[in-house]
Amino acid sequence: MLVGGRAYNSPETVREVGGQKYPALVAAGHTVKLAISRRARRTHALTWADDLHGTRKLEEGVRVVTFKACSERRAESDASGRKVTFWSGFILASGPACLQVQAWIDGARTPRRARIPLGRRC
Repeated sequence: MLVGGRAYNSPETVREVGGQKYPALVAAGHTVKLAISRRARRTHALTWADDLHGTRKLEEGVRVVTFKACSERRAESDASGRKVTFWSGFILASGPACLQVQAWIDGARTPRRARIPLGRRC
């Protein structure tokens, strides 16, 4: 879902740019809700497909983002032969951390969990 989300990013990069850019890809016809915990929101924020252009501040980001992909017929992007919808986005971070995220796919009751190494190995 997040391109490069499991790849380690240097602490210097996270400090310099205030987080890390992660394109999001969701298979055609699917919906994914991505969230960080309320506690993590003090030091991290999500920003995808929003109206924040240029400088992004931690307090301007959000805790939860929902991605609703286009239908198979309307999806214009492709990932390994599968139709997907693409969003450009960013995880804002006040400093290096191993950030845990939760993802609910197609309204699942239980989220999938993943860790993102933002300048700190998980």
